[in-house]
Amino acid sequence: MESAAPDTVTKLLVGVREGRDEAQQALYDEVHTALRARAQVQRRRWKGEPSFRTTALAHEAYLKPVRQDEQSWSSRSHFFAGDARAMRHILINRAERQRAQKRGGEAAPLSLDRLAEEHERAARVVECRFFGGMTIEATAEALGGPGPR
Repeated sequence: MESAAPDTVTKLLVGVREGRDEAQQALYDEVHTALRARAQVQRRRWKGEPSFRTTALAHEAYLKPVRQDEQSWSSRSHFFAGDARAMRHILINRAERQRAQKRGGEAAPLSLDRLAEEHERAARVVECRFFGGMTIEATAEALGGPGPR
């Protein structure tokens, strides 16, 4: 995994910091194997969205620190530490978005008072089930309607 040569990477980091475009591509070429190996380990551990591929994680983890306005890496180790942080943030952000989708995604939250204005029976069901801890059958009986089918 540690295939990128320390001196080469450090020199390329200086070139990237100086704004040399060729240094940025050379840096990517030099560190790609190591980034991909790290991403592969993380993808095996991560139980999140299966469509998110190892190559995509490695690429995003490279681009995130490289695109920052202030690139102050002092060495190869410093770069890879920043990359590790970027990889962690990417995976955490993806997991949070995935969990949010399970909870309604982009749907706007609806207060119980507003629900009561729009759907009074639904609001009463929420009160009975969530706040009262009632079963479906008990809720149906309390609200005077049919139980589960």
